[in-house]
Amino acid sequence: MLGLGLNIAKPYMLNEEFDILSIDGLTMWYERGAAILFRQQRVEKWPNHSNLNRIYDLKQSNVSNMPSVSTPDGTDYTFYGTQTLETSTQKDFFEFTVVVTLNLNETAGLTNEGLLGRGLNDLIKLYRGGSPTRVGYKLVGTNYDGNSMSTSYPSGDFVISFTRYPGGESVIRINTEVVETIQTDPADKLRYTQIGSGLLSGVGLDSVVYEIAIFDTDLSNDDLKNVEEYLLSR
Repeated sequence: MLGLGLNIAKPYMLNEEFDILSIDGLTMWYERGAAILFRQQRVEKWPNHSNLNRIYDLKQSNVSNMPSVSTPDGTDYTFYGTQTLETSTQKDFFEFTVVVTLNLNETAGLTNEGLLGRGLNDLIKLYRGGSPTRVGYKLVGTNYDGNSMSTSYPSGDFVISFTRYPGGESVIRINTEVVETIQTDPADKLRYTQIGSGLLSGVGLDSVVYEIAIFDTDLSNDDLKNVEEYLLSR
């Protein structure tokens, strides 16, 4: 895996009665272990939480493009190359917070990793360029790449969050610690229709994804830490 990374400590909840559904702006919540499987081997559907809008349910009708499932309890979804899950409705974000629990399925180094977005023109990227410690965005076709991430990606499971503020600044955190900031043009939105990038122009995703929470606002530090630690605890 990629470097020593950050260890996941036992989470300390800022609010012991924390309920992620109580956080304003929660638009999508793809819960750990909630996907609907095809023959118990691949993910056919990953519903948005039942309390949220079902127009953002994730689906894949092409069996060969369905993410794989490798655990008996069906809690991890491995995306590779052309594998994607897609919504029927596009969501445009100017400000957002995206929190993801994942395990990078890499043994040497990251290639182009499109975590989520809208095909090739809009992406949250875990890497682009000549270093395995980069993150970045593609927003309406414009690249914004970070070049100074302060740590390597962790081995094993970790939580990564992306928060974009009204002025276009984006802060990336791994296991609650800030690792990068990227300035983007606030006029450039992130258009979202899918998880995984479908191996477009060499941009694919090779990762196990466990859980995703997406907010259509920039969360406060306390709310963000609660969400991060909640996902870490699961």
